[in-house]
Amino acid sequence: MSVVALRRGSYFFLSYAPSGRTPQGGSDPLISSFFDDLCKAISDQVDEEEREQIGVFDARIPRGRDLKSEASTALRSTQVLVPLYSPRYFTSGWSMREHEAFERRLALLHAASPERHLVPVIWTPFLDPAERAERALRAGPADQRYQENGLRALHALPLPSYRSSYRRVVGWLADRIVAVTREQPIRPSTAPELGDVDPGTGSGPRFVVSLLSDPRARGSGGAGANRRFRWWHDVPVDADGSVVEDACTWVERMGLTAVVVPPAALQEETRGAPAVLLVDPWVVEDSGEQFLRDLAGSLPPWVSPVLLIPSDGSGSTPELPVVTASERVLTAARQARTPRVGSRAELTSVLPPLIARMRRQYLRHGPVTPPTGPSRPRPPRLGDRRIHREKGDHHG
Repeated sequence: MSVVALRRGSYFFLSYAPSGRTPQGGSDPLISSFFDDLCKAISDQVDEEEREQIGVFDARIPRGRDLKSEASTALRSTQVLVPLYSPRYFTSGWSMREHEAFERRLALLHAASPERHLVPVIWTPFLDPAERAERALRAGPADQRYQENGLRALHALPLPSYRSSYRRVVGWLADRIVAVTREQPIRPSTAPELGDVDPGTGSGPRFVVSLLSDPRARGSGGAGANRRFRWWHDVPVDADGSVVEDACTWVERMGLTAVVVPPAALQEETRGAPAVLLVDPWVVEDSGEQFLRDLAGSLPPWVSPVLLIPSDGSGSTPELPVVTASERVLTAARQARTPRVGSRAELTSVLPPLIARMRRQYLRHGPVTPPTGPSRPRPPRLGDRRIHREKGDHHG
């Protein structure tokens, strides 16, 4: 039901807070189902030729595509932003980038009624609603079950009254989106790239990204620049390099805060955060196997190296001596198989589950920081001798 037709624009763009608990760093399955339901409700109101450009849902963008670029393009041409508000939404750097980029587009267009092009949904309820969430409740559908429980609960629980409310809210959303698209359409226009937008939040857990690269391959000159098959050097190797940007995109997409550090700072920075280390195999030629062995061996188990494998662009990955040596060193130092990637498409397939796994490793094995402030006595447990003694005194 959802075809991403970016050239002509779409009726709506669905913005949501990604769940770090999903295996691939994607969306809650209920969000995907809601997206299809909303597309269907809009499709029932529009002409057949308009049904190929109903909604944009970035979880449906194929892996290997530049997610940040595709989402930026979609936000420049959509008519309505539908953000799924939840407590997580307002702490997700990715979600807030989408929200801010679309609002800036409306400001640049001098839209007559910009608020009509923002149709927020209360996805999960708030204990202490943010100002935007309160406005969304006041302007949203007058359905008590929706206002008290949020749309996710109405969608998830198989109660007839909830299902009725869910269908009512989806219909209300479809009516609003179609009405503004017909009455006050906005033209495709400029908007900032998501990477250029300050999300105004950095409260998600930190996740470190680092690139260990042959220093002579920087820029257009240098001895390393003419080496073939190095797809990860399509752009200069720095904090804005393509593979680093891809990694940061997926870190943010999973609700974490990406922190880019040089390899020299990796040991210090990963004392309090999980990480991925992207490894250029030519490092063993330029810095030596011992250097790579010492670095990899010094890192905690919540840091995973990723070996960047040379490729000629057609899927062929030549087994060069530097690759064999790097893989042998990393495997020995880490006592585990090192993930290999031979293209940006492979990288975007490997990264989400790897990021999730390193995050779990850190939560399971990382250092525990005791809470600050005055200590409080531990609540009694049923197994405490004191409780058994008090019970005996009471019944005696």
